[in-house]
Amino acid sequence: MRKSQLNHYPWYEVLSYYHRACLSETNDTCAIVFDIDGTLIDPRVMQLVVLKAYDEVHETSWFDDKGLNDLTIYEMYIRQQLLKWEIPATKINHICEFYYENHWSEKTVLETATLYPELSDLMKQLFDCSQTDVFFCTGRPEFMRELTIANLHKILPSYKDQITNYNLHMNSRDWEYVVQEKRRSMEQLISRNNVIAFVDNEPSNLIGLTFLPKSCLLVHADTTYKAYQEMPERCLQMSNYINYRPLVDAVS
Repeated sequence: MRKSQLNHYPWYEVLSYYHRACLSETNDTCAIVFDIDGTLIDPRVMQLVVLKAYDEVHETSWFDDKGLNDLTIYEMYIRQQLLKWEIPATKINHICEFYYENHWSEKTVLETATLYPELSDLMKQLFDCSQTDVFFCTGRPEFMRELTIANLHKILPSYKDQITNYNLHMNSRDWEYVVQEKRRSMEQLISRNNVIAFVDNEPSNLIGLTFLPKSCLLVHADTTYKAYQEMPERCLQMSNYINYRPLVDAVS
């Protein structure tokens, strides 16, 4: 594949090439680490289910015509999304109250966990490879461990036996410490494994991991939402990954 062709491929396809290239150069086992929400799990499904539940409970029709592709603002900022949709200001507070009460409830999280369909081939490639370990490093707090394992089993049912507590690194503190906790988890993982890539949809998490060795590719999962935050220069993303030498050399 020529370098000039690489910018026509999304991150998960390029990561697939990078993984194969790394394996072709060694007999050692490698590891790839994924964030979960917004990277593997499509949060728009949860958003849409909760918003449509609001309509059902309150006998309204604000969201009858909305689909996944209409959700363009990160799920935490639902107020901005409602304003973009021109929902009347007098209704927004009530909708937001309902949304925040329900969107991270255990029932909603369990029922709405959905893998981005475009990631199916990459997941099969990684889990079917005996030379590859897959780990998950999430910002979810430790009390959500059992629920998170259930989510992973739901979105990757063929690989339940390979997804255990051993593979899952949680946030031992709370949501405001996500960046620090991911750094702690990655320090542990790279000390024990040959980690060749870390994937996350949040630029702040990637910036916090620039201490990782250059042999570990930092990948921005630009799967749903446009990122407005600054990215680390070494990060694999649609705008600059063709200039990242290890990747270019691997798939040229």
